[in-house]
Amino acid sequence: MGSITEFSIDGYPLLETKSYAVDEVLAIFRESDKRVFDRKVSERNPIVWGIPLPSDELETVILYQCTARKIAQRLDIMGIALARAKQDFEQLLREKIEEIPSPE
Repeated sequence: MGSITEFSIDGYPLLETKSYAVDEVLAIFRESDKRVFDRKVSERNPIVWGIPLPSDELETVILYQCTARKIAQRLDIMGIALARAKQDFEQLLREKIEEIPSPE
């Protein structure tokens, strides 16, 4: 079986991939944020995996976890600021709206 990666905030998934981790997401974390542990398959996030079947089967989890404050600081250092993200989002939104054909 392959591996699944999931990037989530407070349990809500934002990005999922199979067989690889996204470098841009990994760049946010440090080795000190890493935890490796075993958990029951039935303890997986139901938002991602659906309602789990009862199971005592174990899987190894590699978890990178950090506070929002630290993540915000790291993103700021990387030049990824909230104001810039809002600007980029609004520009892209305007471009997409302009692509919508007008009703005739």
